[in-house]
Amino acid sequence: MANPITQRQTRVLDLLFGGTSEDEALQKEKVPAASYRKWWKEKNWVDAFTARIETCRRKAQLVLCNYAVYAAAKLVQLADCDKEVVARQACLDILALKGLFEPDQEKGVIDGVQTVKLLGSQNSQAILKILADAARGAKSQ
Repeated sequence: MANPITQRQTRVLDLLFGGTSEDEALQKEKVPAASYRKWWKEKNWVDAFTARIETCRRKAQLVLCNYAVYAAAKLVQLADCDKEVVARQACLDILALKGLFEPDQEKGVIDGVQTVKLLGSQNSQAILKILADAARGAKSQ
């Protein structure tokens, strides 16, 4: 196991990831700028900092995942909006988000590398027309 960071470094990390600026955190913990620069050359400090960033990224992904269902439902509602511009943009957003919910094999991921599949202009227009027609048909019923 690697040597852990010091208690002082842990307090600085807590301040930094609690919303305090670097300057304020260093001043509050009485860390000289030269010492702080040295920390960035220490593997333990860099690893601890990187681990905190990854934790934040994972938390953000969880929040976004929890709201994905709500956002998708809202986009579907907006696709049925009377304002054509709003409905069209919602349809485009739905098409753009489609890839988020596909397994990697369907997204075109090969050996961890994302391949690019673009809809042609004609395909995009055809899909939008079908969505618009479906929305109009649902309103008239």
